[in-house]
Amino acid sequence: MINVGKAISIMFWALVIFVFVTEPAWEMTSLIKIIGLITINIHILEAFWFLSWKETNKLRRMWFHILQILLFGAFHLKPLRENLMKNE
Repeated sequence: MINVGKAISIMFWALVIFVFVTEPAWEMTSLIKIIGLITINIHILEAFWFLSWKETNKLRRMWFHILQILLFGAFHLKPLRENLMKNE
């Protein structure tokens, strides 16, 4: 399910990819690149945290969830955690 947070994340990643590919002559180009790199590093840490959960072996498409965590971060992680806790 796409919510507002995930929609904003998609727009953010589209902007970051655009800046890395086209190198526009904006004043904020380097700031956007730095924020994008920091964000992907945080999402990688969240993916490792997700892999440490005991409940992950109950999921069928674990790599699909990891890709969504890399793209959406906490916007995918929080509802996933709530669903896993509810099913126990």
